[in-house]
Amino acid sequence: MGHCPALQAGRSVAAAETAIAEQGIDASLEEIARRDGVGPATLHQHFPSRQDSWRRPATP
Repeated sequence: MGHCPALQAGRSVAAAETAIAEQGIDASLEEIARRDGVGPATLHQHFPSRQDSWRRPATP
């Protein structure tokens, strides 16, 4: 199956929600990326900051 940016972004949001629910607002982007199974650079493509991961929908 090919790479789907929208699907990846949705998984990133879910990983962010889980990390923030467990660790609070201080959950790092690195932790969110680890939970998402991607590198931090991939996560930064969709969300420049951890706040962006829960404040707005992802853009593919």
